Amino acid sequence: MAELLVARDLVKTFTGRGGDVRAVDGVDLDVARGESIAIVGESGSGKSTLARLILRLIEPTSGSLTYAGEDLLALRGRMLRRQREHMQMVFQNPYGSLLPGLTVEKNIAEPLRIHRIGTPAERREKAQELMDLVGLPARYANLYPRQLSGGQQQRIGVARALALGPELLVCDEPTSALDVSIQAQILTLIEGMRERLAFSMVFITHNLAVAQRMTDRVLVMRAGKVVERGATDEVFASPQDPYTRELLRSVLSVNRSATDTRGGTTS
Repeated sequence: MAELLVARDLVKTFTGRGGDVRAVDGVDLDVARGESIAIVGESGSGKSTLARLILRLIEPTSGSLTYAGEDLLALRGRMLRRQREHMQMVFQNPYGSLLPGLTVEKNIAEPLRIHRIGTPAERREKAQELMDLVGLPARYANLYPRQLSGGQQQRIGVARALALGPELLVCDEPTSALDVSIQAQILTLIEGMRERLAFSMVFITHNLAVAQRMTDRVLVMRAGKVVERGATDEVFASPQDPYTRELLRSVLSVNRSATDTRGGTTS
């Protein structure tokens, strides 16, 4: 498969009172067209910072980043905005990522307005199509995000991210702020959108079961570095790095405890 996104030796250093911290430390990443990749790790491992770097929401301290063969770090102004039409993000906190003063319809159509795509009537029509695509009833169009549930708000976020027809969708813990009962619905929605629209995806998560369900390959991050990578099923079946093995043991421990609780067993 042809490479869509290529990152080499990406570094992001933050300076604080305690000195410099390398949130991302020499990371290489390749995403092929149509491929789905998970970036997993505990809180503070650098995975969300990496997500923002590859979309140029923040600037790297050093390294290289190309998208469809073009030097993404060299783009500025209008050229960068044009490239961003092809790269969109679904954020962790659905309500925090939406514009509270805009209706559902206008939130979804906002990327089209920013990029000056279509007439107002065409944008409304596109927003209505996207609402239908993600399972939001048409009667919600003139409601405001605060009037909807967290799961419905995240459906707005997914619809908005798809408004420009991106080739690459970055999902940053898109279900972690939602109730467990709603998480599976959003994952199923994203899976369905990928099958239908065939975009590439980078999926950020701390949940290894979600990574295994959603992605072809996985990168495991710890303290800003990638400590293991490979086909998702292979990494989870036979992890090579001690940190990956520890993550998997913790998941098995939680699952076993939940099973024992449901079954009423005691140790």
